[in-house]
Amino acid sequence: MPVSRGPEPLERSLTADQVAWRCPAEWLPFETTAELGDCASAYDQPKAVDAVRLAASLRARGYNVYVAGLPGTGRTSTVRRVLQEVRKKGPVPDDLCYVHNFADPRSPRALRLPAGAGRRLRAALDAAIERFQHGLLALRGSQTHRKRRQMIARRFQQQQSRIIKDFQTEVEKEGFALVEVNLGNFRRHELAPVVGGEPVSMGELDGKVHEGVIPAEEAERLRRRHPELAARLSRETAKLQALGRELERAVAEFDRQAAVPAIKEIVGGIREAVGLEEGERPGLDRFLADVENYLLEIFPVLYAQGEAVRTQPGEGTPFSPLDVLRVNLLVDRAEEDGRPLVEEVDPTAPRLCGVVEARRTPEGGLQAGLSSIRPGALHRADGGYLVLNARELLSEEGAWPALRRSMLTNSVTPVSGNASEGPPVLLPEPIPIDVTVVLVGTVGTHDLLHSGDEEFSKLFKVTALFDDRVPLTAEMVYSYACFLARVVKEEDLLPISRDGVARIMEYMVRLADSRHRLSTRFREMLDLAREATWFARERGVGRVEMQDVERALRARRERQGLLSGRIQDAIREGVLKLDLEGTAVGQVNALAVVQTKLERLGYPVRITATVAVGDEGVIDVEREADLSGEIHTKASLILAGYLRSQFARRLPLSVTASICFEQSYGGVEGDSASSAELAALLSALSNQPLRQDLAVTGAVDQHGNVLAVGGINEKIEGFWRACRERGFRGRPGVIIPSSCVAYLQLSPEVVDDIAAGKFRIHPVDSVAELMGLLAGIPFGAPDENGTWPAGSLGDRVSRRLSQMAETLRQFS
Repeated sequence: MPVSRGPEPLERSLTADQVAWRCPAEWLPFETTAELGDCASAYDQPKAVDAVRLAASLRARGYNVYVAGLPGTGRTSTVRRVLQEVRKKGPVPDDLCYVHNFADPRSPRALRLPAGAGRRLRAALDAAIERFQHGLLALRGSQTHRKRRQMIARRFQQQQSRIIKDFQTEVEKEGFALVEVNLGNFRRHELAPVVGGEPVSMGELDGKVHEGVIPAEEAERLRRRHPELAARLSRETAKLQALGRELERAVAEFDRQAAVPAIKEIVGGIREAVGLEEGERPGLDRFLADVENYLLEIFPVLYAQGEAVRTQPGEGTPFSPLDVLRVNLLVDRAEEDGRPLVEEVDPTAPRLCGVVEARRTPEGGLQAGLSSIRPGALHRADGGYLVLNARELLSEEGAWPALRRSMLTNSVTPVSGNASEGPPVLLPEPIPIDVTVVLVGTVGTHDLLHSGDEEFSKLFKVTALFDDRVPLTAEMVYSYACFLARVVKEEDLLPISRDGVARIMEYMVRLADSRHRLSTRFREMLDLAREATWFARERGVGRVEMQDVERALRARRERQGLLSGRIQDAIREGVLKLDLEGTAVGQVNALAVVQTKLERLGYPVRITATVAVGDEGVIDVEREADLSGEIHTKASLILAGYLRSQFARRLPLSVTASICFEQSYGGVEGDSASSAELAALLSALSNQPLRQDLAVTGAVDQHGNVLAVGGINEKIEGFWRACRERGFRGRPGVIIPSSCVAYLQLSPEVVDDIAAGKFRIHPVDSVAELMGLLAGIPFGAPDENGTWPAGSLGDRVSRRLSQMAETLRQFS
């Protein structure tokens, strides 16, 4: 398309002071951050902070908090700060213990005790085991007790002796003898016929008959009598066994009664050491009663064994009956002050709920005891607060269901550490808990959980929304400086000068996309301070200056600017065709923004328009090629609406127009180029050349108002780079919506060129102002009859459309 010179435009441009905010020196009353002591570094997120404080203080069922916001905006650090303040005002919660379940050993019993009492219970039970052993040994060494046991035993033994003697007399009359047979630790009596004065077995009778030692008739008599006497022997043996059992019970009861005072004293000592009266904690009362009964039950057994009792379980050693008195102090609160605050960075199901760590035995099986139970974050946070990252939680298989189950039941049960190897070997009782969960994530993750889990809104009744921007005030800038100073000291960075801090604050304004806001992306701010420190140390100086911050920003752009570099190369080499001087009909430089994970950049794109007689209206080439997004499609329809409202009051639109983003091969979305599209279309209809040293951005409505768009700073800087590459020919600049002026925070290089008159920013409110700048002639406005001022750009468009309508009428 031929390019020609046009008339000088009528223009209104912004000054350098209007395109960027500069931090006033009086807002930073220090030379370097080293002068800032313990000043307040609060973040002004009052609504979010109040929401967290509400849930933390209320502690009602379901009042857990989802903290929503962008990463790096201080969500977690602010939550941590608020909870630290609140937790110190609350009471210290209970200790959590697991103790042996005497009724069901596979299901250890949960026990809650006042803070510090768990530690005392554990020590008291360890001492009780020692006292029990000493009492056992003392009783075993008592001569008096031993003589009384012997008297009880002698009474039963005398009864047994009489039974044996009477039966032995009877069988001797029948020609039999009562023989005692030893089978190791077991003894029994048998009947043996007496032949020749010696007892023989029943199988030897025939041989004795052949030998003539005993007559056949006598042998036959013995055979007939043996079954009856053997039956009598079984009955007498049962009597002996019953007496033996009675003896064991009598001796055991004697031993038990002898131990009652000592055991009651031991259990009383446990209660006294714990410091809780009976009735204060029913769970402890039941456990101590079970301990007393158990000790009374095992005392006679251990006394009868007559050997030392092992009290320190070890690998490969036999189990001691006293091991069940050990306490697994799951959570010890003895040293805590206030409610606990737990932040779990690896929220797997075992780390949240605790785990039973079974070990493999030499035989290949699994074994777990009371000490195998390990606490989880929910145990440690009981009575306080648990902070979790939503993204990390959802990335761990089974973690969200485990947390959800605990929150719904207000209890937690340790999971099996060997779940894939079969049924759990230990099933601990659930422990009731009272935890306020604070889940930190993005708004998108919140919406995902809310739509995917019907219980989510019941579990998280409070949402704390963290804004990514805060008001720009002197107080807030000073608090940011205090925050910087604290991190500089903590991380041993170089002190930052006033000018350096000012440049960092200006960068935070740029991130906020508004001259009236500061970004809360603190991670970006701190990274910039760290990188600037590196450059300052490279210079060999003792503090960070503005030039170091600028070098850090420039280095960051160079590291991350692969795409922008390629676009600049394409402009420089002429691959991307752009006219940056002179005028052209039906052609405008628009501005686009592309966002990658590394950078957000703006660049110019050429928009062209052609018109012809017809009735198809405005054809958007991107839309026809399925490269247009929904918003861009809407914007192209608005253009047709604008033409109808301005130029089709008396005649129908009889035009077929085509609008195209030249050399654009990807999708196009958004309405920020609609003002440029309209300008190209009006130029084509009026045959009026437009300035090519200007670029245009802005949306339009059907009434011709130019509306605000996003990415304004990146768009301006993209065109500025292209113009700088060509040497600032003509009077280059960018036309923007007036409503975007408040969002300008241009880089220092662009501001310097604006101050030098090399580059310009023109704010406009209407299509009329826009076209006046581009075309260099007044656009005009129609009167009540739809008539435009003679010679105006609007008049040229109107006349052209009238001619097209007449031509179409003649050919139809």
